[in-house]
Amino acid sequence: MTSVFHTGPVTALHIVSDNKVLAGIGSRLYLYRIDLQTCTSSREVLPCRNVHGIREKPDGCVWGKAEKTFCVFGQKSFVIVGLDHGSDVLEVKSDLTEIEDWIWDITWLQKSGLQCLALALGHNVILQWDLNSGSLLQKFHCEEKCILYCAKFLTDSWDNLVLAAGTVFNQVVIWSPHGYSSETATCEVFQRFAGHQGVIFSIDYCPRTKRICSVSDDRSIRLYQLHFPTGNDSLSLSAWHLVQSSLLHVMYGHLARVWDVKLLSDKIISIGEDAACCMWNYNGEMIKKFKGHKGRSIWSLASERNELFVVTGGGDSSIRLWNLKSEGQYMNSTRSICPQISSSDHPRIVKLLDFNNLLVMTFEGQLLLHLIPSQSWTMLMSYSKFQSYSVLAVSSCRHYITIGNISGTMKVFYMEEKDYTWRTVWMVDKVICEGKIFSINWIADSSFLTTQPNGVVSPHLG
Repeated sequence: MTSVFHTGPVTALHIVSDNKVLAGIGSRLYLYRIDLQTCTSSREVLPCRNVHGIREKPDGCVWGKAEKTFCVFGQKSFVIVGLDHGSDVLEVKSDLTEIEDWIWDITWLQKSGLQCLALALGHNVILQWDLNSGSLLQKFHCEEKCILYCAKFLTDSWDNLVLAAGTVFNQVVIWSPHGYSSETATCEVFQRFAGHQGVIFSIDYCPRTKRICSVSDDRSIRLYQLHFPTGNDSLSLSAWHLVQSSLLHVMYGHLARVWDVKLLSDKIISIGEDAACCMWNYNGEMIKKFKGHKGRSIWSLASERNELFVVTGGGDSSIRLWNLKSEGQYMNSTRSICPQISSSDHPRIVKLLDFNNLLVMTFEGQLLLHLIPSQSWTMLMSYSKFQSYSVLAVSSCRHYITIGNISGTMKVFYMEEKDYTWRTVWMVDKVICEGKIFSINWIADSSFLTTQPNGVVSPHLG
């Protein structure tokens, strides 16, 4: 049986040159010409699997007649693919290799006399793999034994190999196979980054600026500056052991989970579940939001080496190119708003009450009102019963605010506005069900519906 046509989410991208892009769609690898806006070659490379990553051999080392060589991986498998001189034909250059665990990242290693890869696996393990013999050379476990949601090799030399791993505990841990301890038979962690309130989906590192960035389920982007000891090169393992870090910015702008991030020389590019590609400056300000993918996640991102453009691949099966250098394209129309809350708290729900006022419900159960023109804050409520989980809705007339919690408690606020300032006139607090209030939906100026356990939909009057 042969495939006549296949389409699906674009799960991996790699820019080969200023006119050629490789894309992973399902089990196949596609080569696109930008000037022709068409596919010139395709090849099935990972049968019955999805392509998740494409890694080009840095020095363009030739395998046979191939001009460029790539390691293509997905799920628990990888294969070597070559791109022929001039003909734009993709050729599979090795047998499919399947290993024990999910592959999060692969890097080509420089090692005398050997063609080697380093693989980062789903349970925080690093493998050194010999391509010539098709065999495992070494295997190392991190002392942080847990499931990973992403991983990124920060160097590509085996002697100084360093991995950043995004753990299920919402942390980024930095470790190396050369930090092995014979007492524990594991490798030590020598740096941790904490602060995300959700699992970490991607990490990127810029060696030139010595900055590292992570994106998360909590919709945030966290940017850190690394400080290496004076006189040390950041590629040396001893410098990584002594590195210090400082948090530069926590950036919010995506409306859903953030999947991937790229650190460029003067800007940051991020993609997310909201089908948006966002561009940020290093002051933490969003300077452009590219919209074009239709209704689904952007799953993949790649940047051109001269930073003239990026390409994104979406759940809508399209690949889109975004020009980063267009004159007059950027407009800084956003600014950060920092709620007056404790360092352990964070916003969970944000809604506009009107053009000048913003409602913020926090993780610890505070309901805050922010007057945007004066940048002032008013606390409407602080109630421990609304910690961790809450739902919030505003009536179409803007006078009623309703919130519900995990134990069936609901609060209704009646608000009045004068001189652009809102104040609470009265508030009702009552238990409407046993168990979680799933949603609150206003259907008129003074009536709303709540959804409750066991499929119950209940009407209420404001």
